[in-house]
Amino acid sequence: MLSPWTVGLLAFGLLFACSKKEESDDEQKITVQPQILRFPLSETAGLKKNPGTRLIDPSEDTSLMQSFTPTSIRLSIKDISISSGDPNDWSSQGYNIYNCEGSTNADCMVEVSNLQEFEDALNAAPVELAPDTYTKVRVGMCAEIGGKQTVEVTGSATLNGVTYITDTAAGIVAGAVADAKPVTFEFSGCGVQIPLAQAITAELTEEQIAEAEAEDCTECAPSVSATVGLRLLFDSYNFAAMGNMLNNATKELVAYGADALDAKAFNQADADCKGDKAGLFLCTQRTALYATDDRAPQIKRFAIALNDEANGSRPLVATPDPTVYTGLMLRSDGVLLAAYTRRSVNEGAAFNLQLKGDENFWLMETNADGSFKLTEGAAPDPTVNPTYSAFKAENHTGERLKLNGIDLVPYTATLIP
Repeated sequence: MLSPWTVGLLAFGLLFACSKKEESDDEQKITVQPQILRFPLSETAGLKKNPGTRLIDPSEDTSLMQSFTPTSIRLSIKDISISSGDPNDWSSQGYNIYNCEGSTNADCMVEVSNLQEFEDALNAAPVELAPDTYTKVRVGMCAEIGGKQTVEVTGSATLNGVTYITDTAAGIVAGAVADAKPVTFEFSGCGVQIPLAQAITAELTEEQIAEAEAEDCTECAPSVSATVGLRLLFDSYNFAAMGNMLNNATKELVAYGADALDAKAFNQADADCKGDKAGLFLCTQRTALYATDDRAPQIKRFAIALNDEANGSRPLVATPDPTVYTGLMLRSDGVLLAAYTRRSVNEGAAFNLQLKGDENFWLMETNADGSFKLTEGAAPDPTVNPTYSAFKAENHTGERLKLNGIDLVPYTATLIP
């Protein structure tokens, strides 16, 4: 089973190579030997799974949709590099510490539930870098210039008492869990640049130089090692949803309006849903890797219910079900690393207003009271309203943007234990 916590731990060992200098050497080099390890967090605490399947009458206007955590998620990862300069500057030179030799995304797929091949590739050979202060890591997800990232999803869920599995051609079909086949999606967004919480300064101190001279290594680049941990994180919890288009509630959740389903893209390479618009379907979302240092991070997920308005002709639900969760990735000292929403629908959900199930909050600010202002825009833009003006890392109520991106609506956030 794929851990819903993380891709893994990438630990960089930086050392000055103690080898004889050649006349052509203009400067000393440093050597990077990356490794990727299993994330050392217990999974026994677990996460609250979706409630047991509710057998419902499809004539009732409740959702026939079920979110699930796939057993396999494969991502295209072309390269990982480390670079210096302003953490927000994309133009600074980067040094690759991992590179897929393939020319297509299909050649560069990484199974995040089994990282052995990726670990072997990262450990294949050290990489030489010039001494510098390294401030950020970049992850490239597209092998082709102008391409899109590729995501493959494999898994199963239960709808109305029947087990459905992912199917490469149809999206989903009824079947045995062991027979699930991958479904391929493509999404825009070929790279992510991640500031390092602790910059890596690759230079010799006076004490290190003196130590090397004492070892009579005057013709060598002194051997000095420094290790900085970097965790690459990926949240797979409720990463996909299966459903059956038997009622308006399901259509509203997929297309943000029952009458908008005809305009919703299905089955194209870059569509987020595959299957039958009138029957069974599978939806997922684009993804990104996030990073922190080697202090233990935590993920907090909050079920979000819009709790104050009816949707169209449906009556107001006094206690609506959540239809997405908002995730916060926090460093051990409370610094916010990433924030996003994912669809989290239980079969039989009764809700008031639909919520967008695929938001990445690239603009994150911490308010004076410790709450977070979360905005989808990648840079400060006065024309972009924050989705959440004061989201708290605890159970709370507040206001957030509706789907129109302008009006506010009350919400209730409940921590998923």
